[in-house]
Amino acid sequence: MMLIKTVNDKKHQQMFKLTHHNTWLLWCCQLINIGFLVDEISSWMLAILALCLGWQALFNIRKISKSKNITKTNQTTKIKTETKINLSSIVLTLFALSGCMAIAVTAGSLGILISMIHLLTFAYVLKSFEIQQRKDFYQVCLLGIFLLASALIFKQNLLFSVFVVLGLIVNLMVLLQVFSPHKSLMATAKTISILLLQSSLLAIVLFVVFPRLTPFWQVPNAQSAQTGLSDEVQPGDIAKLALSGDLAFRVDFNGADIPQYDKLYWRAMTLEQYDGRKWSRVTKNINNQPTSSQIPFIPDTSGKGINYNVIVEPSHQVWLFGLTVATSEDSSLRFMDDYTVQSRNVLSQTRHYQLTSYLQAPVDLIISKSKKQRNLAIVQGSNPRLEQLGNELKQQYANPVDRSNAVLKLFREQAYFYTLKPPLLINNSLDQFFFDTKAGFCVYYASAYTYLMRAAWYSFKNCYGLLRW
Repeated sequence: MMLIKTVNDKKHQQMFKLTHHNTWLLWCCQLINIGFLVDEISSWMLAILALCLGWQALFNIRKISKSKNITKTNQTTKIKTETKINLSSIVLTLFALSGCMAIAVTAGSLGILISMIHLLTFAYVLKSFEIQQRKDFYQVCLLGIFLLASALIFKQNLLFSVFVVLGLIVNLMVLLQVFSPHKSLMATAKTISILLLQSSLLAIVLFVVFPRLTPFWQVPNAQSAQTGLSDEVQPGDIAKLALSGDLAFRVDFNGADIPQYDKLYWRAMTLEQYDGRKWSRVTKNINNQPTSSQIPFIPDTSGKGINYNVIVEPSHQVWLFGLTVATSEDSSLRFMDDYTVQSRNVLSQTRHYQLTSYLQAPVDLIISKSKKQRNLAIVQGSNPRLEQLGNELKQQYANPVDRSNAVLKLFREQAYFYTLKPPLLINNSLDQFFFDTKAGFCVYYASAYTYLMRAAWYSFKNCYGLLRW
């Protein structure tokens, strides 16, 4: 009995075959799943995936045409068919190896996460070519659902999540159609929707009742970033910058005239400290004391002030937005000596505050010695070519304003490009950006300009052996 059951199981696995209807439904499902990640996949990988899907569609069309002309075959025809199958397997294997090598070569520039997404989508379309047993079909369905879950890593807005749920329904419809081929697509979609609703209710109950444990694994960090607030910036390790459409804050000028566009520079934080790789905030003063323990900063105000209300969205940070020079009588606000405004409590919910700004007031008429040291310091040897250029600029232009204009002229007249997808820099080298790649976004240009101006002053200090404050 045991032997008979084993033979029957093997025979049942060998007889597994998708109908033409289910084959095309699976193909459409693959197209939908890959569409959710089209913004994250490189153009060359999209071309490979399109080639695979086109190849698979052509294979399905040929299979349908052959099924309409089924005839008895002799032994010679069987040998030719087996040769064709073996040849197709060899071609598919070579194609898979070539694709994996391409992903491995580009992994350094794409980052671990994006490379894994490339590998997942590539395996997803290739696996559909070898569905010979039921387990192969299960693997393709599982890869498709995992692909949908991966799309939520990059986008979590409500509309996108709704589309992902619809994509999940399509994936489960493919699975159910294999077991219930007599059901219509509408009936299948209805059944899947009811099951998902029931599962969601159960998941909500489990989420509330069961304790939440810390994750046993973490998603690798992608070499991409999104516009927003951060205490540290490493320009050289960002391969893709996405423009965030999330609301940051609202402003009401209480019926007064809105300032001109060039005056609407909202100050949030300043990153003054550069260690050769990244820019960061200064949390301690020259005496190694926390900056928050200093005497409250009271800026000089002159000219006409404008009053306005700000409603800031929760950011889980303390940084607030204001027009320089900003003041307020609100005791829950803290004004720093770099003309930034902080909340005394972390912004865990929407916050409303009032400010008065004096747009014509001067900034930093008197700069302290410690602050000047901080804003002129460089890590000697971290960017030697910029340091050499700074020395040359100092010798050529005695006036710092002329030096600054010369650097800005270089940015305007030479082949520098603004891009949200800059090439990665080795060791976050500003030298490599300024002299070699010449492509980046605002952080790249601001970093190179600031370092170059500091390097010019540093060379001046070394030449004269004395730094006058």
